[in-house]
Amino acid sequence: MKAAIYARVSSAEQRENQTIHTQREFAEKYCDLHKINVIEIYSDDGITGTLPLSQRPAGAKMLDDARTGKIDTVLFYKLDRLGRDPRLTLEAIDQLEKCGAKIKSMTEPFDSGEATGRFLIGILASVAGLERETFLERSHAGRERLAREGAWLGGIVPFGYRVEGRKKDARLVVNEEHLPTVPISEADIVRMIFDLSANKGWTCGA
Repeated sequence: MKAAIYARVSSAEQRENQTIHTQREFAEKYCDLHKINVIEIYSDDGITGTLPLSQRPAGAKMLDDARTGKIDTVLFYKLDRLGRDPRLTLEAIDQLEKCGAKIKSMTEPFDSGEATGRFLIGILASVAGLERETFLERSHAGRERLAREGAWLGGIVPFGYRVEGRKKDARLVVNEEHLPTVPISEADIVRMIFDLSANKGWTCGA
């Protein structure tokens, strides 16, 4: 067996403290336990699982090495490391198998060479896709709730505001601090603009 380990984490997963190192460490212990000779380790760090395997830096190299016969088995922590989209996951498996490489999950009991294994792969791929959709929905709802509460979600700070606090405690507050050269704040300027527009008939036209 000419085995390879494939590990992947997305940026979102990194924020949840999931790391490439954790997957690789688990895989190395697994291979030592089962006396599996590892030829190569492929790591896509900060790469989304909704990107085709062939478009990921390490994934593309892994496919090339499978085509040339350098590796003939790909091991991964869970099936969702191959993809978070069911279609792309099944596509990745098909590409690897057409290149002559078998796949093996170190935590999920399926054999892709059997009908029942294929059936289980389809279920696991769908579950991974559902988990991603649920995560996105919760993230969106969470951002909306934080925005309503005045939390700062990042980006360019709007004129007239400043950020108080750090990270999860960051909040947008009205900036009443005077500018360096004049005794007026950004908030005063914003109020003046609104007053000129609403009460004086001023517009933004040239």
